[in-house]
Amino acid sequence: MWNDWRDICISEGATLRDAMHKINNTGVQCVLITDNDNTFIGLLTDGDIRRSIVASGDVDSLITDKIHQGLVSFVVTPITTASVGKQIVTAKLKDSPN
Repeated sequence: MWNDWRDICISEGATLRDAMHKINNTGVQCVLITDNDNTFIGLLTDGDIRRSIVASGDVDSLITDKIHQGLVSFVVTPITTASVGKQIVTAKLKDSPN
């Protein structure tokens, strides 16, 4: 369960395994990828993770590798994570389209 948009954020240096745990623990079917400055840089869905694992079999690969391989659903020009998180909380996003 999640109560705050920060609960669904994950560092770009995290692994797919880390993202799977966060998705499992929050019940939200995506995570917000942030950089070291906590700036939103992309959205990783459970479908992105599934496709990546099918392609490589590696759950311990870094999320940044998937961004560079084009396997992340949504990559943006950096904006503040808070603004994205607040929009998700307002919309009560449960799932993102794949």
